[in-house]
Amino acid sequence: METVQPALNETFIKTIEELRTYEKKNLRINRVKLTLTAIAAVLIVLIAVLLSTYVGKITHDINDLSATMTEAGNNINVVAEDLQKIDFELLGSSVQAFAQTGTETIDQIKESTQGLDQVLSDAQTAMQNLSSIDIRKLNESIQELHDVLEPVANFFNIFH
Repeated sequence: METVQPALNETFIKTIEELRTYEKKNLRINRVKLTLTAIAAVLIVLIAVLLSTYVGKITHDINDLSATMTEAGNNINVVAEDLQKIDFELLGSSVQAFAQTGTETIDQIKESTQGLDQVLSDAQTAMQNLSSIDIRKLNESIQELHDVLEPVANFFNIFH
């Protein structure tokens, strides 16, 4: 029996050492888990603090956006009501009548300017003829005529 006991003691010691090694590994793993849990808790608290500072601003922005959207919706409703009031058939006939009146007016303007084209042509011819006159020669001719007629005028003034 004594030979069984030392073998049993060796096995028991070996098992105890294996359990101790296993417990050391378990302790390290638990420490890592505890550290990661603490870091996660700190991050969650930090995120919660950051979000709480922005919640008021976000809520205010959401309320502003909601008010803007409501106002835009009301404006769209007003525009839709105004569009429903439009008589598109009457509008179409009015536009057509306006276009027809405009066409008739343009035709009347064309008719009234037909004579104007001839007048403008004649005026252009007259301007060309007028611009072709040599004013210097005309003045010289008038002066010569004056010189010739002055003695005749003086002669007739004697009888007068």
